[in-house]
Amino acid sequence: MADVGRDRLHFLDALRGLAALYVVIFHVMYVGVAQANLPFPAYWQAVEFGGTGVFLFFVISGFSLCLTWGRHAKAPWPEANYAISRFFRIAPLFYVVLGGLLAQGLWLFRYVPGLGLLIPNLAFLFNLLPGKQEGIVPASWAIGVEMLFYTAFPALRRLPLGIALGGSLALFGALLTLAGPVEYPNYAYWTVIGWLPLFAIGMCAYGAFARWHARVTLGVPLALTGLLLLIACAVVPHAQTTALLRVPIGLGYAVVLVGLGLRTNRVVVNAATQFLGKISFSVYLLHPLVLRAIIGIFPAIYHSAGVQLGFLVCSALELAIVLPVAFIAYHLVEAPGERLGKHVAAALARGLQSRLETSPGSGAPTRHGVAGGHRPAVAPAAAKSRSRAARRKDR
Repeated sequence: MADVGRDRLHFLDALRGLAALYVVIFHVMYVGVAQANLPFPAYWQAVEFGGTGVFLFFVISGFSLCLTWGRHAKAPWPEANYAISRFFRIAPLFYVVLGGLLAQGLWLFRYVPGLGLLIPNLAFLFNLLPGKQEGIVPASWAIGVEMLFYTAFPALRRLPLGIALGGSLALFGALLTLAGPVEYPNYAYWTVIGWLPLFAIGMCAYGAFARWHARVTLGVPLALTGLLLLIACAVVPHAQTTALLRVPIGLGYAVVLVGLGLRTNRVVVNAATQFLGKISFSVYLLHPLVLRAIIGIFPAIYHSAGVQLGFLVCSALELAIVLPVAFIAYHLVEAPGERLGKHVAAALARGLQSRLETSPGSGAPTRHGVAGGHRPAVAPAAAKSRSRAARRKDR
């Protein structure tokens, strides 16, 4: 892909931020109105569609992993560099939250989860275990899906995009056919197999962006087309839990993503949305904990202010707490974790380079001065000169 400049990629941060915000607002209304035992408002479907913000996360992941692979490819061991980068992007904050929840459970309830639950969470394998796929950390089901895709990506990226997409759709089709109802809360709804098409769509979106990045005039038509597709999906009740709509919704988000990448819209891509994008992982992972802490006062707010105003007040209260907390978590945990990952990757690269330089037969200098500790071969010209000098001396 040609160098399109960092400023052209701010749309990824902006879309991450909007996705996280949409998920938060959805949970505030869904949990709050249900807690207050009130009917949902007429515009509920538009808010409920916020559950598909996770779909957008998955599409962005497929796109951004393709985008950043070139950086990993320059390392001595690209797959290891990639794995370290992904692990330290997710694991530090996840482990901090997990540790906090375990400490809380032990302190308040004298409860410690068994190794059968704890080890899969530590290893990010809980999506593979029916009944445990939602994880210990609230909302971490998506992280379980993401980490499995991260694992598969180095192999998937070697395939032509059409085969990667077609294969993922075939697996999804098999899931729909053989696994029974792919609906919440069945395990078939959560399994990574059902979400692979969204990552593959993101990879294809990167392919389109790489090919069309100079065709700025396509930006607005593509973004509008994707938006219309999303609106068409949003009018379907419970769209976010309707398995057959996953691919159309993912496609809609992908087309919007490519359109914004080709021609940035300042209403969508601006300092505020980029800030949200920067802390979006912390927002996503921490907002259920904040919601759990303040949900007790939501019924009083909804009953006193009504559903319309109550929703706005509760959303403002949730965001007023979660955004500063997420900002702090980003700077105290996420960013240092990413820096640590870069140091680990750099140390691994230096170690591999050192081994290559000191291994026998490598042709590189060693501590003995030459490869394998052997004496260097004499240059042909020098050998001939020495031979002539020896013959003269014999005469």
